[in-house]
Amino acid sequence: MNLLAEGATVSPTGRLRKVIAGVLVAGVMIAGVTLQIDPATADTNACNGLSYLIVHSDAGGPHTRLRTELVAQSGVSVVDFFDAVGATPTVNQLSAYDVVIPVSDTAWADSAALGNNLADYLDEDGAVVALNFSSHDSVGAGIQGRYRVDGYAPFNYGSQAFGDATLGDHDASHFLMNGVNSLNAFYRESLTVATGATEIATWSDGLPLIASKGRVVGINFHPQEQAPDTWSGDFARVINNAGKWLSVDCPTTTTLGIAKSADKVRASGKVSPKHAGRRVTVTLSRKTGGKFKKVAAKKPRLSAASKYSTGFKRLDSGTCRIKVRFADHKGHTPAHLASSATKTFAC
Repeated sequence: MNLLAEGATVSPTGRLRKVIAGVLVAGVMIAGVTLQIDPATADTNACNGLSYLIVHSDAGGPHTRLRTELVAQSGVSVVDFFDAVGATPTVNQLSAYDVVIPVSDTAWADSAALGNNLADYLDEDGAVVALNFSSHDSVGAGIQGRYRVDGYAPFNYGSQAFGDATLGDHDASHFLMNGVNSLNAFYRESLTVATGATEIATWSDGLPLIASKGRVVGINFHPQEQAPDTWSGDFARVINNAGKWLSVDCPTTTTLGIAKSADKVRASGKVSPKHAGRRVTVTLSRKTGGKFKKVAAKKPRLSAASKYSTGFKRLDSGTCRIKVRFADHKGHTPAHLASSATKTFAC
């Protein structure tokens, strides 16, 4: 069964496309499994760089272009493939990776077993970024089992909706959209956002583009390897943002130093491991009536070396306190990632 039928298709923009695979037809299953895993580096976490496993059922072979673009993203250490046409990855194999990326355009070896294993992996704090046609309403290509039945998927399953579209309405403040300027794709699906999921972006024609639910991010596009003109833009950036957003990241430590002059007090320090470009919150308080009350707050951005520095007008008397806090991703702040430092001094 292939989701992309052989033949030439003219898109709404008039470009001639070579379609390698497409509209649910009977096909011959490809035997065997290609599991390209480096055991020396695969078992990792965001402290050492994120590891990704692309689990694919694709008549055109592994998604090497997607892998190349993902490897080029910051903080990525490993991107491996698992050919799930001939076999199904076990929970142990999935658990060797921070993020699993299912992507299909032909039938999985066992779509129910894959869904059960993905659900178990997610229950163990795994993270999934699901691409098309994982949410296709067909037993073969759509992920089944507990993943679908127990509602892990951020999209309600649907059918293909091929046609060119660009990034439409989206929440630019969401962490998933950091550094994302353009998204363009042809191979998409007619989906709706599942109950309990959050829609983060839509396509220009109104179809959902990005949604999240629990520890799953769904992206409504198919990275067709043999038709490179059918997708472009910052998809690898979205996927890596999702990996950082969902991963079991490194706990942080934050340092704080205070320097006083006649009219100013300056707070400086750094956050480890590095989170360049992110912000810390620095709050100046003064003790009044036995309690510290906020006087002012600033949010300096971390430098390339993950350092910050900011100043406040020095108060004329009393006991003051400065607290700096790094609270990690906006809208997604696991307590184990946050860190802070506090110093009390004469105003």
